Amino acid sequence: MAQDPVSVRATAFLMAVRAICHRIALSRPLEDQWDSHCSNFAYDWRTDMVNLRKVEFTDVSPDAELVFALESAAPCEELTKLRDDLHLIAGALAADGVVVSLDTNAQRRFRRLARQAGSIAHIVWVNLRECGEDEVLAWLQSGAPALDGFLLGASQADA
Repeated sequence: MAQDPVSVRATAFLMAVRAICHRIALSRPLEDQWDSHCSNFAYDWRTDMVNLRKVEFTDVSPDAELVFALESAAPCEELTKLRDDLHLIAGALAADGVVVSLDTNAQRRFRRLARQAGSIAHIVWVNLRECGEDEVLAWLQSGAPALDGFLLGASQADA
């Protein structure tokens, strides 16, 4: 069983998603990323979610307008990393507007860009490294609303 606090939090989150009847959207790039990084527990969890028909497989790509807006606002040194993670934003825009991740750097990159490219400001980004377990579970139990502190466009004081 996981002992690292972030792993414990991620495990509790995934179990709650399954139990509370939430669904997930899974694109090919996200599935590839998941396959290369997931634990045995996470692999089994995803298999359970597929068997329960709680996975929406999506075939989305970021639209050209979004890519242009984000690339125009991003510093040159961040473009490669931005492109690597853009599938998260495209998936959120195509689904429910939510990203749940452990990637603090990607969250910070998109949060900076949201101030310049407002089209992503309304995306909810929950970072399991930075949120407390109780906070995340309460958020899920309340229907995963767009809380100000989780919005990419939130001010630093709110986030």
